[in-house]
Amino acid sequence: MLRYSAVIIAALLVAPQLLAWTPPERVDRRPDGYHASLPAVAVGPNGGVHAIWTETPASGFQDKIMYARKLGDTWSVPVPISRDSGDIRVPAIVMLDSTSALVVWSEEWNQLIRFTRQLGDSWSFPALAVLQPGVIPRLAVDRSGRVHMLFGELGSGAGVWHSYYDVEADSWSTPAVAATGVGALGWHDVAGDRRGHLHAVWMDDGTLGLGYSYFDGARWSDPVALPDPSPSSQSCDPSIAVDTCDQPHVVWQERSSGYLLYYTRRQDDTWTTPFRFYDQSGGYQVIRADSANRLHVVWGWSYGVRHSVRTDSGWSTPTSVTDSAQAPLPDLALSGTLAHVAWRQDWGIYYSQQPLAGAVEESPLPSVQRPGLQARIAAPGTILLSYWLSCETSVTLTLYDASGRCVYRAGPTKEHVGAHTRLLPAVPDSGVYFIHLVTGSRVEGRKAVTVK
Repeated sequence: MLRYSAVIIAALLVAPQLLAWTPPERVDRRPDGYHASLPAVAVGPNGGVHAIWTETPASGFQDKIMYARKLGDTWSVPVPISRDSGDIRVPAIVMLDSTSALVVWSEEWNQLIRFTRQLGDSWSFPALAVLQPGVIPRLAVDRSGRVHMLFGELGSGAGVWHSYYDVEADSWSTPAVAATGVGALGWHDVAGDRRGHLHAVWMDDGTLGLGYSYFDGARWSDPVALPDPSPSSQSCDPSIAVDTCDQPHVVWQERSSGYLLYYTRRQDDTWTTPFRFYDQSGGYQVIRADSANRLHVVWGWSYGVRHSVRTDSGWSTPTSVTDSAQAPLPDLALSGTLAHVAWRQDWGIYYSQQPLAGAVEESPLPSVQRPGLQARIAAPGTILLSYWLSCETSVTLTLYDASGRCVYRAGPTKEHVGAHTRLLPAVPDSGVYFIHLVTGSRVEGRKAVTVK
């Protein structure tokens, strides 16, 4: 008989408690006469922190991309990973594994997108990523580990393009159009979900609003307009994150009587009414989702960087990462236990981190993996299931016999976050049975052998 050991799941959901940010650390070692700006930060599977930024002579435009990684309590000596070039903008970084990073950037005047890959302690020679003219590359990693790039183009009626990276060939796919509009589309963002699909958002100069599209692995959906709280003003700089239930969340600034920060999320086939989550002006906001389905947002304001967390109970009171940075252009990355922020301050690059408090706490059982369907024989002919839900979602449970005949089905029903147990009705005969648990878009299966 195939048996599963009994599992007891103990979980506690606590309110979002924001702990203190560590004192700012200087990342760059900028020589006199240089300006550092546009930081981006990424965290590898082993928790290693990696940062990139642009460095420019104060008297010219020969930009270069610099890189450093955090080594214990210090940062490595920064190294240039691009060749000197004019007007480098918006570099982006993702980790291919614990020690290898992939970096892209655009040379805006020439509309060229270049990339480089970390090779141990060195970097590959910067190469042209795509032949299609482009600017503002954004990166996302899907569930399979594939890296996707979204980029725009300059000019009236310009659209948004999509390409993906082939690790073995060290090259990018031929770009495909992700979205077009009446006006130019730009300042886009992209995020991947657990199914290997993509979610993209952008600002539309033609409508003054935001557009959204979804890539199912084969094609991009028709663009839809996000709800606009101020149709006569421009919606700007959207940032998108996808939680563990594959639900996209978007933040942006509405340039009406100041830079007003708004949030919306997709719920079923609609988007929620935009919510203004900060009562002052802010900008250059970034949103990320952690493993407990909380949304973290950082943004710049007049003289600093703020951070807030959204849970099902609402938004936390914003806390200060720093109060000493004007136009900080922050970036945010999340690891299993830490939030990491990098920003510009006085033409230098700084970094701080914060423990992720208020997460789901559970007993340290390595066999339990959320949503973690577990099955055991409770009594002759009966099966006891236990599973964990990381978000409120629809649940359907089906039991099949060895011939594929459905002998029991329950759902779909909405179930809450946390631990669940369910005792199935006694099966009619001894034998092999297959259990399918569908939670949202995720399907898990287990096999059990019963003897009556």
